[in-house]
Amino acid sequence: MKILIISPTSISSVSGNACTVQRIQKHLASSNSVCITCSVDVIISQNAKCTRVQLKNFVAKNGIDCILFLHAYKSAKILLCSCEKCSKHPLSVPYGIIFGGTDLNADILDEEKCLDVKEILLNAKFAVAFTEDLRRTASQLVPQLNIFIQPQAVELVNVEPKALHNVDFNSNMFTDNGNHNLYGFLMVTGIRPVKDPIFLLEAWMKWCKNNQHLNLKLIIIGPVIDLEYADSFFDLLASLKDNWTQNEFMAKQSTQFKAKSLDDIFDWFGEPGSFPILYSSALPREELNILMHSSFIFASINSSYSEGMASAVLESMANKIPVIARDNSGNRSLVEDNKTGLLYQTCEDFMKQTEKLIENPGLRSLIIENAFQMVQNEHSIEKEKEFYSNLCQDFFAK
Repeated sequence: MKILIISPTSISSVSGNACTVQRIQKHLASSNSVCITCSVDVIISQNAKCTRVQLKNFVAKNGIDCILFLHAYKSAKILLCSCEKCSKHPLSVPYGIIFGGTDLNADILDEEKCLDVKEILLNAKFAVAFTEDLRRTASQLVPQLNIFIQPQAVELVNVEPKALHNVDFNSNMFTDNGNHNLYGFLMVTGIRPVKDPIFLLEAWMKWCKNNQHLNLKLIIIGPVIDLEYADSFFDLLASLKDNWTQNEFMAKQSTQFKAKSLDDIFDWFGEPGSFPILYSSALPREELNILMHSSFIFASINSSYSEGMASAVLESMANKIPVIARDNSGNRSLVEDNKTGLLYQTCEDFMKQTEKLIENPGLRSLIIENAFQMVQNEHSIEKEKEFYSNLCQDFFAK
C-alpha cells in the first residue's frame, strides 16, 4: 500500500504540522507501507486552474493508493474544484483527514470555508481528532463521518552532555532562588494571528520593569508565517526596545531583539540587564532540544488563542519544562491547572501564575513530574504508531 500524506506546510520545516507528518510517516513506513509526504505547494503550481486534476495527476504518476490530509481546510481544499474537468474526473483513491485544530476552531467560523470543509468531510473514509472537543465539533458538521480520537504523541529526545558546550547544565538550578535569579521563559510559536505571540509582550515588559531584582528573559522562537502579523510583531518589539533604552541604566546594556544563532541566545541569557525579549527564527530541531535541555529555561509559554493539540506544549512537558498556557480547549486537553501546568486567560492572570511558579519551587516540581508522567502514559509513540497502522489497514487496504 502506497500512502500519500499531505501537509499544509513544508515537510522540511520545524513546525508542529511537519513534526506530526514526519512521525506518522515513520509509523506507516515501519508497518510495511510505502509512505510519501509533501506539502500542498509541491503538488499545486501557482497558476493552477484545476487543483483536483493536478492532485489526480500526482496520484497517478506516483502510484498512490490512498491519501491522508493533515488539516481539513489548508491541505484538503485542493480536493475542491468546480471546473468541467473535475466533474468528469473525480479523485479515484480514498482519503482520510487528520484535523489540525484551526480547521475546526477557526476556519469553519467562515461560512464559505465551513461549506468547503463539510464537502471534504462528506467524501472522507474517516477523520482523526486529537481531542474530544474537536471530535464533537466535526461530528456536528458531518454526523455520519467515522471520527476517531488519537492524541498527539511526542518523541523523547536525549541530548548528549557534550552537545551543551559551556552551558551551565544544572537541573536543580531553579530549586533555590537565593542562588540564582535568572528566569528564562521559552515560547516556541509561529508568527501568525492564531498563535498570538503579541498578546503578552507589553504586559511582559511591565512585569520586567516592576521586578528588576529578577533577571527575567523571554525567548520567542519560530518562523514568520503571516507577513502582515509579523510586521506588527516586530514593530511592537522595536517600540518596546526603544522605551526600554530610555531608562538610563538600561541604555548601557545590549538592546538587540533578534538572534542569529543558538550561541547568540546563550550569550543573551548570560547578559544581565539586556533587553528582556529575544526573537529567533525557527532553530534546527537538534539546537532547540539543546536549548530545552539547558538550565536557562525556567518555563515554557503558550499564547495561542486557539489550539488543536500543541506539539510545543507536549515537547516542553516531555523535556520536564513546566508550561504556562493560554486557556483554550486544545490547551485544556493537556494542561490541568496547578497539576500538569498553569492556565491563564488574561495578561494579569499570566503574571499571577508566573509569580506563583517562581515563588513556589515545590509546585514547579510537582507540575513537572505530573506532566512528564502524563506524556509517557497518554502520548506515547508506540500507541500512536499502532493506531495509525491499524487505521490505514482497516480503511485503505480493503
